[in-house]
Amino acid sequence: MAHAPSLRWWRHALALALLALPATAAAQISPTTPAHPNLPWGIGVATPQGQLIRYIYVPPQPVMLQYLVPGAPEPAPPPAAPAPPPAAPAPPSAAGDAKPPEDTAAGESVPAPPQIVSQQVTVPGYYVRETTVGFHYPDRWTIEQVGPNTYRWRPLPAQFVPK
Repeated sequence: MAHAPSLRWWRHALALALLALPATAAAQISPTTPAHPNLPWGIGVATPQGQLIRYIYVPPQPVMLQYLVPGAPEPAPPPAAPAPPPAAPAPPSAAGDAKPPEDTAAGESVPAPPQIVSQQVTVPGYYVRETTVGFHYPDRWTIEQVGPNTYRWRPLPAQFVPK
């Protein structure tokens, strides 16, 4: 039992020496090497779009579409009830007051002028990601006019816009 106190002393000295000596970790190659691509602070070739700063919400946008609708002919008025026949025929007028027959104008109708009809649609909202080097826009929908009175929904591809 005489050796027990000296053995404790060496144990403490060895622990102090190991803690005092600086040593690099075996997995750490260099502090200047880029981080793993999955880590959020890995900027450079691994993540060329930079670190995420925040999400920006772009709210839904109401869009007014206008169509030019050609005028449709107005329906002819319903025929009036026939008048009762006169009891006695009227004498012909000597002044020659001839009335134009009403049947010729009743069959024709004046075409209505073209009308502008408006329709409101809503383009859905989306989130834009702001990063340290730019903005990332996701896939989204928009409305485009392809011709007169013709609109269609069109998908916009995802894009990155540098700052």
